[in-house]
Amino acid sequence: MKNKVGIFMLSSMLLMVAACTTDEESPSDNEMPPQETPQTPGYGSENEEENTNEVAAEIEDIIEIEGMEEPITLELYDKEGAPFLTYVPSDLLAEEASSGEGDAHWFYANYNDEKLEDIYLQIYLFSENVAEQPSGGDEDTTYSILVNQLEVVEEDQKLYDWAIEEYTSADGSKHVMLGEHDNQYFFMEMNSSPEYSAGFVPRANKVIEHFYWKETNGYLTK
Repeated sequence: MKNKVGIFMLSSMLLMVAACTTDEESPSDNEMPPQETPQTPGYGSENEEENTNEVAAEIEDIIEIEGMEEPITLELYDKEGAPFLTYVPSDLLAEEASSGEGDAHWFYANYNDEKLEDIYLQIYLFSENVAEQPSGGDEDTTYSILVNQLEVVEEDQKLYDWAIEEYTSADGSKHVMLGEHDNQYFFMEMNSSPEYSAGFVPRANKVIEHFYWKETNGYLTK
């Protein structure tokens, strides 16, 4: 009888040890084993070795027009020699121009295959020879002629946190923002009208939102 009791107790102990071992080694049904987060290389990565400069030729995004969200297709704008790239709504028309003062990139409203000359976003990069901050007091420069027609926007009323200074027209149809990056000055000019502003301004702001400096791997900052 004693032998039977001993065998029973030994068997029970072995089952308990096996159960404990199984609990320690097997994850709970509701618990996933740890996994590594995948890293996708490309522009903007904090790891310079992962910056392959391979970016999508086209992306999908959302704009808001009169309180309604609408899907929109954006196309890569990456011109050789330009220090930046961005994404542009497919229904805007892009053009470039250069002068002794700098380089301009224009994005015109292009509704029903008709270019609207007075509805545009201009991105203007001053020549690297411009060492001092451009101002309205400069004599007959592209920038001074432009901003002298406008009103200065107070610091707490600025629309873009990266802008050094902003100017606007009395009716708000024209807005100019001056910026500086890596010792190079630039400005952006948004020109619209009440008739087209509801559709154009959100599109132009997508170009600004996706603006990206290629050499320093960063978006617009002050």
